[in-house]
Amino acid sequence: MLTFKDRLLMKEVVRRSRSHVNVLEGALDKQISFIKNKARLKAILATRRAAKSYTAGLAFMDAAYKYPGSSMLYIALTGLTARRILIKDVLKPIAKKNKIKIEINDQTGTARLPEGSMLYLIGADAKPDEIDKALGQKYSRIIIDESAFYHQDLRSMVYEHLKPAVADYMGDIWLIGSPGSNTKSFFYDVTTGKEPGWYVEKWTALDNPYVAQQIQDDIDTFTKDNPRFLETPAYKRMYLGEWVIDDDLLVSKFDPSKNLVSEIPKSKHPWTYHLGVHLGHHPAPSAFVRVGHLQFDKRLYVFKSEEIKNLDMTGVAQKIKSLDNEFDFSRIAISGPTKQAVEEMENRHMLPLISVEKDGKSDFIEMMNSDFVRGNIVLIDKDTDTLKNEMTSLVWDEKLKKETGKREEHPACPNFNHDALLSIWKHSFHYAAVPEQKRPKRGSIEAINEEEEAIWRGVAEAREQKDWDDSPPDYEKSYQNDQSYAEYDS
Repeated sequence: MLTFKDRLLMKEVVRRSRSHVNVLEGALDKQISFIKNKARLKAILATRRAAKSYTAGLAFMDAAYKYPGSSMLYIALTGLTARRILIKDVLKPIAKKNKIKIEINDQTGTARLPEGSMLYLIGADAKPDEIDKALGQKYSRIIIDESAFYHQDLRSMVYEHLKPAVADYMGDIWLIGSPGSNTKSFFYDVTTGKEPGWYVEKWTALDNPYVAQQIQDDIDTFTKDNPRFLETPAYKRMYLGEWVIDDDLLVSKFDPSKNLVSEIPKSKHPWTYHLGVHLGHHPAPSAFVRVGHLQFDKRLYVFKSEEIKNLDMTGVAQKIKSLDNEFDFSRIAISGPTKQAVEEMENRHMLPLISVEKDGKSDFIEMMNSDFVRGNIVLIDKDTDTLKNEMTSLVWDEKLKKETGKREEHPACPNFNHDALLSIWKHSFHYAAVPEQKRPKRGSIEAINEEEEAIWRGVAEAREQKDWDDSPPDYEKSYQNDQSYAEYDS
């Protein structure tokens, strides 16, 4: 015989079965398979118009029924885009199509979904206390949109804050987005397999039957106007969903074909050495770039680049002194968080440092790039990996450039070694080198003429010196002559 508690439970099961709506009905196969996949760390790499945000909306609705009364979290770059993308273009259309009642509160950025579930929307631009409050709750599902374009440390956010937040429900965390130019991002590592433990799906707008023909027409039009359009980074990123760096966004114009050599050139002339240093602060490393040039060579050679973590000011000073004892640097240029820190190192550790200002940094980068283009900066291949890795992936902040017109390096890209090189490049004098005069071959007519000219020049200089020593100038006579000329002129 059923107890009263059992009857209540059965009524609840019947009620939920009647109220449950299969929001996945009619969805694309890719969407359904991804949502139903039981992995707890998942990522979607898709092009624009590939319905990745719509997939997120379906997933939130599905989780509302699966975890009644639970909370969910959606994170976008800004609070405005979070509400615009998910509420206006996704949740409301899904609710209307499936005849589901949802309540939207634009003021608080929340949506009440079926079965009493709550969806919180927040932007990465929110105040720190708002972000901390949002990350401190427990959730059944968390989705981070536009994952390629965050300035924040997504790796730390996911593993240190979000993963514990879904533990109670054994929920999942999604990263979704389109490929960008920043190949030093956490999203890049996840979607390219560098970061283990993630289930990744990739699709393009051509897989979305609702826009596929329109997208194909756009591609055909662009190709007609520019036959090489299919080779451009824009096409590969926007239509194929590939990670490709646009050359125009690269900060450095380093080109291995003209700026890389296998070994230090041999020279009969002595080297002049300099050191560029970038002061790091945890968790960023300090970087040291050693360069040199020759009297008759306009090229600046980069001998070695290295970075060391967890160095305090004394540790950096000791490293500089150790290198200086070995190479006797002509100049040591250092950039860091504050000018006061550099001055403290100068005074406390008696180091002859040149403090480098950050004003006009992008302009100096362009001037240094002209040296790269002309082949006047050369890296020694085997000892400059840290610098090469940065220069081949360091990009301008595309979002900031579009919004303000300012050129700044993307904050998620490492630039420590590049900064150290820029610091010492500004204070090197390799550009002042002049071609070495070649001496004529011994015994040649040119050599004989040169020797004769040198002999006669020496005789003339000796005679002039002797005349001066034997007959010092008669200043009184000179004065009288000057007076006579004056009288004559009068």
